[in-house]
Amino acid sequence: MKRTTALILSLFLMLFTAGCEKDAENIIAGRIVLESTQAGLEGVSVLVIGAGEYYTLETDKDGYWGVEAQGDFTVIPRKIGYSFRPAQSEIRGAGRLQFTAEAEPESDFSKWRAAAILRAHTQRVSAVVWSVDDRYILSASDDWTIGITAAADGQMVNSLLGQSSAIKSLALSPEGSLLASGAKDGSIAIWDWRAAEMVHYFSGHTDWVTDLAWSPDGKSLASSSWDGTVRLWDVAAGVETHALQHNGWVLTLSFSGDGRFLASGTNGAFVSIWDLADLQKVKSWEAESGVTALAWAPQDLLLACGDRKGGISVADVFSASEAVDLAGHQGEINNLSWSSDGKILLSASQDRTVRLWDWERREEAEKILAQDNILAAAWSFDGRRFALGGNNREIGIWRIEPLERMLTVTGHKTLVKSLSWSPDGRLLASGSADRVIKFWDMAANQKEKTLTGAHVEAIETITWSPQGNYLASGGQDRNIYLWDKDGERALAHFTDRFKKPFFHAEGFEFAVGLRNVSHEDWVLSLSWSPDGRYLASASWDETVGIWDAAAGKQLEQIKNQTGWIRSVAWSPAGSLLAWGGDGNDIHIYSPRPAKEVMVLKGHTGWIRDLAWSYDGKYLASASADETIRIWDIEKGRELTKLAGHTDLVTVVRFSPDSRYLASGSSDGTLRLWDVFSGRELRLFSGFGGGLEALAWSPAGDAQMMMLL
Repeated sequence: MKRTTALILSLFLMLFTAGCEKDAENIIAGRIVLESTQAGLEGVSVLVIGAGEYYTLETDKDGYWGVEAQGDFTVIPRKIGYSFRPAQSEIRGAGRLQFTAEAEPESDFSKWRAAAILRAHTQRVSAVVWSVDDRYILSASDDWTIGITAAADGQMVNSLLGQSSAIKSLALSPEGSLLASGAKDGSIAIWDWRAAEMVHYFSGHTDWVTDLAWSPDGKSLASSSWDGTVRLWDVAAGVETHALQHNGWVLTLSFSGDGRFLASGTNGAFVSIWDLADLQKVKSWEAESGVTALAWAPQDLLLACGDRKGGISVADVFSASEAVDLAGHQGEINNLSWSSDGKILLSASQDRTVRLWDWERREEAEKILAQDNILAAAWSFDGRRFALGGNNREIGIWRIEPLERMLTVTGHKTLVKSLSWSPDGRLLASGSADRVIKFWDMAANQKEKTLTGAHVEAIETITWSPQGNYLASGGQDRNIYLWDKDGERALAHFTDRFKKPFFHAEGFEFAVGLRNVSHEDWVLSLSWSPDGRYLASASWDETVGIWDAAAGKQLEQIKNQTGWIRSVAWSPAGSLLAWGGDGNDIHIYSPRPAKEVMVLKGHTGWIRDLAWSYDGKYLASASADETIRIWDIEKGRELTKLAGHTDLVTVVRFSPDSRYLASGSSDGTLRLWDVFSGRELRLFSGFGGGLEALAWSPAGDAQMMMLL
């Protein structure tokens, strides 16, 4: 293996300046010029990558570079802030190459917003509503997000992030442009949901917001809470106008169809009717048990009331006639919802049934046996479909005639742990604690394939090979698998490990107790060599393994004397391997043979993540000390320290041109930085318990992220 950091031989200069047409024997050389002026570009890193040989060169003031070498090589020019044509070239034997460079414009991150979400909710679904055109279903979840799902195909196309606790209630304004969301922490957000922008944030409640309802004219919003109040809000002004006091938790509320009255129900089993003209309570009665759901019929003053014991009663509020009881449920009523024509009442219960009641006949028309506790239900505006959501994190879309489930909105069932974008930018791979890998078609914003049957425990890390022909995965089952690019099957399972010594009752010996795994403990990080021949793996077993990918054979083992290893990263030229974990230092190794060449000291906490700039000159590190550091590898020293996060920095990723750095943290924020000035360019907040990983698109115009 060879490494050269600024090799410009006089021979090359003589050849080029003399206009020599014949390449010198055993010389790979070239020039890089600016597209705008055709002048040579100085300081470009030129990566020359062959079979086990790696060279890092740098262009001189006239843009020339060269190296004495012969064989099959891939030549890749890289300079921060520039793109090149071609992006890389293949060369056989000696030869001369020319590349054209173009300065990339600075990115305007102020316009960035969530553009797509490629998963279903990761925790239970608490509320669902339909858009007024019935094209989308909006869903609230305990995962702190609001999902926007296309009703036609069940694909979740966007997500709203901004509140800092579980979202428990939703209500769409009558004309359909604004969405209100209520959270467990007492906050209420008003969203322009199509633009994915929060327009108001209300913080009057001191406890869980249990229900929300818009007045029919769309001017007012009512909210109920465990704090014992119903609050009325002037949405345009963004202020609270009134607070209606109750004895006990207020669990549910509903506006009458004409907007004159508001009904509220408490855990103390009382239903109250409020005249909104003077905000006086005009009627109240006690139900059989705690009131858990209320729903006014669209056209009449009929109010449906559900309670903790499974009872449903429908009463004409201002009539002397007896209420009608609808019997059948055996558990607490979670939700009541009338169809738009008022003919059918839908009820969802903790008895794991959903029932459709024919109001004209006063009887049950249909019963759905659910597999889970259904917490949320909502009719489409055309009355032909309804959506259900619950503890299983799925959203089911049903049609009425005939009664059947049309679609189920699903994604990973548990925490997504790793992301990797294919080199061509077409596919995004995601790995999850549910032991599943999914391929997502980025053009269509939809799931393309699901890979199962290999990993038997949570997947911790996945990564595409540089050529895009393989995907590698590692996880808590101590295994590393290699998958084909089409996601059809696992091609290889790495099991040829270095034996390590251990003690047992009979004495000391070298042996491996588990022969069918790749490491002795969780595989936490994977990184490919740039030529795709080798794969590096980091593990809780305190080792880094270097594998021959084709043979599935371990070639090198690096031992961390201080403990587990959390991250490993191969340099773009392939000549260096960086790793870190337990302990505050970052270790830089020459991979073959494995030999330490540098130790980077400065962090005061353990190392969580590492990422190389695309020219290989700089290394970014994320740490438990809540900082990010940028290291100049050639000088072996810290270049910049980025401070701003208030918790463990979980992930760092350079943009494709390495001008910018993205960082995620357990503090629930995503930050974008200017690498060299250290200036924070943009802060995105509201990511629940934090961010687990990030992945820039190859074009640098998008970024995927995963929540903890």
